[in-house]
Amino acid sequence: MQILACSIKVLSLLVISVMIVGCGNTEQPTPEQPTIDLSKLPEDTGQAGDGQLKVNLEAIRQTYNIPAVAGVIIKGNEIVEMEVAGFRGANKKEDVSINDRWHIGSLTKSMTATLAAMLVEQELISFDSTIEEVFPELLGNIKPIYEDVTLAQLLSSTSGLPRDLASAWDTQWKDSTTPLIEQRNKWTQEMLNSEPETERGKHLYSNGGYVIAGHMLERASGVSWEELMKNQLFSSLNMNNTGFGPPNFDSTSEQISGHSYNEGYWQARMPSEGVNIPYVMGPAGTVNADLTSLAQYLMAHLNGARGDDNIISARSYQKLHQVVDADYALGWGNFEVEWANGNLLTHTGSNSFWLAEWMIAPAENFAVMVIFNATGENVSQAQAKVLNMLIKRYKTSL
Repeated sequence: MQILACSIKVLSLLVISVMIVGCGNTEQPTPEQPTIDLSKLPEDTGQAGDGQLKVNLEAIRQTYNIPAVAGVIIKGNEIVEMEVAGFRGANKKEDVSINDRWHIGSLTKSMTATLAAMLVEQELISFDSTIEEVFPELLGNIKPIYEDVTLAQLLSSTSGLPRDLASAWDTQWKDSTTPLIEQRNKWTQEMLNSEPETERGKHLYSNGGYVIAGHMLERASGVSWEELMKNQLFSSLNMNNTGFGPPNFDSTSEQISGHSYNEGYWQARMPSEGVNIPYVMGPAGTVNADLTSLAQYLMAHLNGARGDDNIISARSYQKLHQVVDADYALGWGNFEVEWANGNLLTHTGSNSFWLAEWMIAPAENFAVMVIFNATGENVSQAQAKVLNMLIKRYKTSL
């Protein structure tokens, strides 16, 4: 299954999450999965600061037979713990490093929404800006029902648009060498001629809508979404080790590969196989970054959720985090959770070869993040175990 991202519903500390929104698919998953050896799970997960996070991550990685895993715990403006375990590629057995980049899939969506807030504060665009205002040349060439769709509705997936463009996973997008702004202009026209899949104001997770939102930012600024991300968001947070697409497709450095499990072993996704998520879909989910960069981003949102101004105002963070419909805000799920003593901001991202999740508990002043360079049932089970372990380590240390 090809997945771009899914929202997360948090149930409890012991049963961390279940996916409640699926995404477009082009590849069928194999039911075959690696063996699980629960005897390798640690009895005591310890506490933050005891130097045992890597040991715990390695134990869970071995239990579920997964190539690599990363875990991060944040408190306020501090990275409390950050570790990795495993291999860049299942065949090479080359250890992952703390400076490697990880693909985050649809965790990118909150970054696109944050970028939008930055441009709103610069008065280049408004959350209430509509399709007809930003793209007046499209009037008469798109379905009239979409003409007054706003940027905010695209970012909250309440525009009524379908989840994906019908041709989203076709080679015409994956193999295109046309400049990305031109590709997104074509995407926008095609998507806005799709039949609505739900009524306006009702949440329906839409990758395609995020591509249009990103193109609105391109039109407002005159530069590509990728350049905006680098020059506005990444530079503002000193996110100095970032990229777009699978990190191992970057020929300038050795990076981690994503994996799928087939024919009895983990298979790394290699550049010769091409991207599975076309770059035109960047605003919906192509960012890769090292853990330090991702932690900087999480800290900005954690502190913004607690009322602080940083790269954007606290008021803008409130806009981004406020639920619009069905527990979904602008690039974040937002749920009331007992162990978080209030609301929990969360999201999951995957491109079928990676799985990432982060959580922010504003009232508790902490955040956690886990990323795997693989997907499948084993990884989903390990995801819950790692999140549970990270939260327990933090709370035990208080």
